[in-house]
Amino acid sequence: MKNKSTDLLKTFDADKLKRFQDYLSSPYSKAGPLLQHLCSFLLRFAPSFQNILCTDENAFEAIYPKKPYNKTQLSKVFSQLFNMLKDFVALEYAIEDEVFKQKSLMQYAIKNNILEWVDELYEKNKKEIRQTADLNFVTLQRKYEIENLYTNFLILHKDDGGGELNFLNLLDTFEEYSLCTQLYIYAQIINRQRIYPFEYPKAHLEYLIQELRTYNNPKKTFTDIWYHIILLLQHPKDRTYYDKCKTLIDKYEKIITKDILRVFITAMRNVLSDCFEPGSQAHYQEYFYWIKKEIKEEIVYVENNLIQFKTFRNFFVVASRLKEWKWAEDFIKKHEHSISGQPEDCRAIYLYCYAEILLAKKEFLKAKESLKIFKCKDIYLSLDERRLLAKLCYELGEDEEFEKLLNSFGRKLTYHKSSLPPNHWQANRQFINIINSLFLTRSQISVMTRSERAKAIAELQEKITSADIIPEKIWLLEKVEALKK
Repeated sequence: MKNKSTDLLKTFDADKLKRFQDYLSSPYSKAGPLLQHLCSFLLRFAPSFQNILCTDENAFEAIYPKKPYNKTQLSKVFSQLFNMLKDFVALEYAIEDEVFKQKSLMQYAIKNNILEWVDELYEKNKKEIRQTADLNFVTLQRKYEIENLYTNFLILHKDDGGGELNFLNLLDTFEEYSLCTQLYIYAQIINRQRIYPFEYPKAHLEYLIQELRTYNNPKKTFTDIWYHIILLLQHPKDRTYYDKCKTLIDKYEKIITKDILRVFITAMRNVLSDCFEPGSQAHYQEYFYWIKKEIKEEIVYVENNLIQFKTFRNFFVVASRLKEWKWAEDFIKKHEHSISGQPEDCRAIYLYCYAEILLAKKEFLKAKESLKIFKCKDIYLSLDERRLLAKLCYELGEDEEFEKLLNSFGRKLTYHKSSLPPNHWQANRQFINIINSLFLTRSQISVMTRSERAKAIAELQEKITSADIIPEKIWLLEKVEALKK
């Protein structure tokens, strides 16, 4: 069975399903027996609703036991159930929404002229906001909403000029809330610009920056962070802004909420290639620094505490470049069953990373064995696996298999040439040529004279170091060094 109601019910966990059933049973919902019977029937098959008994006909019988099946009647009851589900979801969110809750209480007190309670609520909110350590939009919004209500209350109910004076507080509160909200949006726009370029009102952003240059106040910590993040995104090559933002994030990370910290760290990672030489040790070290922070603060995860396939892969690559093998091993073991994506590709990326770790441990045969069950639809990961197998065959001295592998690798690369970015195709082509040269040099080195050996090794080193883009460069250079011994 599939309809709007079952689609929404699929998103509920067991506790929420029980709460919804209780909600329908309560006089507050005014649901009535028809909806209660339909809900009881559906919950027997939650959360998949794919049982052969979960049909429209059986649902109708559960509601109207003695009536012949009527599709129109059933649709009406399902429509009522869907409306109840939407009300329930909205109610649950409202209960958890502190801004909505405090605003509603204040509005109720004002509307019903409970004047003492209005003052009490206002002071209570001011105190709680002062004591709130978190830097987030919820606190700013709550502060603005309550200040706005209280200002209007003073104007309407007190004739002492307090409302007029309170407008200054309201303006200050609104300015902070408005500035931070706009900067949050612009930070996300500029972050996304690197992936999907599109036009946005740059003149308005420049106006905001000018405003902030005069507005910026050390006491407004939240605004100060956004201000410097925007400056960094506008001037990504300026290390001064990068260092300033890093200092601010480190200082306030414990009180910055996860959704905002995610935007900050995304901004920091996006400018790494501008602030540091791409591929350098410093570049990878900074990237690794933000990776560890994302995992520590649990902001890397998407729905159901999963980590995205590409993120998992990128994190491992950075750790491997820095030879942080212990960290990498702990990371892949922890997330082995928590990767978001196609099941086959998720299993494949784990097997690939595991084999890379075994290669680093010099457990070559075990690494090669682990790749026997490797299957993958992702062409990029598939090419990674081909390179890894080539390295393992080289390490194990499996000359015949090595040659067959390089031939099949070359054919695969040619077949996918039109679908690969030119630089990616070229990098893999260079890897095949260089590892083949390495293999041929090693196989002939025993019959070379000392001068021939030195020349061959020097040529190999030059070919590797001068290559603009080549994967496995460090490993290749290590193998060339080994030929000298």
